[in-house]
Amino acid sequence: MKRLFALQLVLVSTLFSACLVAQVLMYRGSDSPLLLSLYIVPIILAAGFWGRLAGLLAGIASTAVVCVLVALVKPAVLPQVLLLCALFYVGIGGLVGRLFQLMKKVRSQNRELAQSMARTTESEERYRSLFERVPVGLYRTTPAGQIIDANRAMAGMLGFPDRQALLAVNAVDLYIDRAQREAFIGQAERSGAVQDMEARLRRHDAGEITVLISAHAVRDASGAVQYYEGSLKDITEIRKVEVQKQRTERLEAIGQLAAGIAHDFNNIIAGIRGFGEYVAKKQGEDPHVREAGERILSATERASRIVDGLLALLGTHLHDPRRVRVTDLVRAVCGNENLPGDGGIRIETELTPDSPWVAADPERIAVAIRELVDNAVRASDPGGRVTVRTGSGAADRTMFFAQQSDLGGTWAWISVEDRGSGMDEHTMERIFEPYFTTQRFGAGAGLGLARVYGIIRQHGGAIGIRSRPKEGTTVTLYLPIDKGATT
Repeated sequence: MKRLFALQLVLVSTLFSACLVAQVLMYRGSDSPLLLSLYIVPIILAAGFWGRLAGLLAGIASTAVVCVLVALVKPAVLPQVLLLCALFYVGIGGLVGRLFQLMKKVRSQNRELAQSMARTTESEERYRSLFERVPVGLYRTTPAGQIIDANRAMAGMLGFPDRQALLAVNAVDLYIDRAQREAFIGQAERSGAVQDMEARLRRHDAGEITVLISAHAVRDASGAVQYYEGSLKDITEIRKVEVQKQRTERLEAIGQLAAGIAHDFNNIIAGIRGFGEYVAKKQGEDPHVREAGERILSATERASRIVDGLLALLGTHLHDPRRVRVTDLVRAVCGNENLPGDGGIRIETELTPDSPWVAADPERIAVAIRELVDNAVRASDPGGRVTVRTGSGAADRTMFFAQQSDLGGTWAWISVEDRGSGMDEHTMERIFEPYFTTQRFGAGAGLGLARVYGIIRQHGGAIGIRSRPKEGTTVTLYLPIDKGATT
């Protein structure tokens, strides 16, 4: 900085001296405007280098020097030269100094403006980056439903390929229940904000999601709502878990009630069975009495099977599990002559050769497989096909699960698939409840799938269902792999 000042000082002094020497040697104090204008150069440089005050001082110095020379050479014109130089040099020095000050101020303001614009641009980029990357749907919509802006998270949440596709849709059409949109508008109009309002929205792929909507109304000077801006939070999975938990608790309560009744009913059956055996043996000579005793015993056997089914709903732990392969379990059932297959329906198997080992009660798992195959056959059209498969891997989380379960890790599985009438979501939610049935009256006891649910719970497993009306049903039994088993 000091070196720069020294160079500027040397330059101004040199030019000033050159003007003085030129005036003394060449023109002998000439007061020619051309000659006098030479002093403007060092005056301008001084003002430019050091500001307005330096320009004024340089103008005063130039005036003094010129007046001294004129006084020595032409004293008669000294007043005129003094007035001219005072006005010209000092005015030029002050004016140029002020001009340079303004130029410096303008440059400083331009730098500040450029920095401010850069900061604004950076802030906008940070805001846009946050707007686009935050894992929550953000949006602006008008009261009429026009989507002014939305981020990628919201587009993805609603199944749209990009933001532009979402912006082309009216927000009103996203609501499955238009009354929820009207409730949103009404609350936003009354209180100016909406906090965690639950709504069901329609995805671009025709699916549905459950969301929490939060927003506030932005108004113009007259108080009219210009648009709403807020956020969407997808709580579909949370609601599914809550529904599964409620369903599990309901099934457990039903199971405990049914099992409690079954215990009492079992005692009654035992007495009836004993009486039937007594009648059949004591009065065996009379065929009518013997037939009545046999009918009593047959009825008690059927009642015992119903009681066993009710007791299975408790889902207590297995007392004596065995290590078996799931493929062997299916082979044992499919080799049974009593396997249902009426109406020309084919029952096919696709079994993995090296299926994993599980700790299971083969008889109970066989009951579960028979129940599933029986239901699949009943749901199939004449000449249809039922396929039983085995395998292992991660649980298919896209399926409907009857209970809240930890589905992590690797499972052994058995699936039964039919191509029959299928079920809607409401039916799937109740399919494992005791005595709930979609079959015609008298076609079954209504405990089949409830029994399957209890058996799989006993094994620490889970049941997944995939079904749509007129597209068939697949029921998959997931069983924990017994990693301690050896072949």
